[in-house]
Amino acid sequence: RSPRRSPGCAAALRAVPDVTLAFVTVSAGSRQRSNLIDVYVGLTPKSERDRHQEHAMDNARAVLARAVPEATEIA
Repeated sequence: RSPRRSPGCAAALRAVPDVTLAFVTVSAGSRQRSNLIDVYVGLTPKSERDRHQEHAMDNARAVLARAVPEATEIA
């Protein structure tokens, strides 16, 4: 199920304020675990945003939880 969700994850993350880039990989790395999604998120430069990085991270986690409700852990 995860591979079908990855495009939706990236699109959902790009809708988060201050997110400028969202890159999602499924089953990457040497262990190739199909139940693991890695996410890289780029933010607007610190000098150009009003919110702290932690706020953006919390917001992104909430968006991912809605985009992938079957996820058991979002760290």
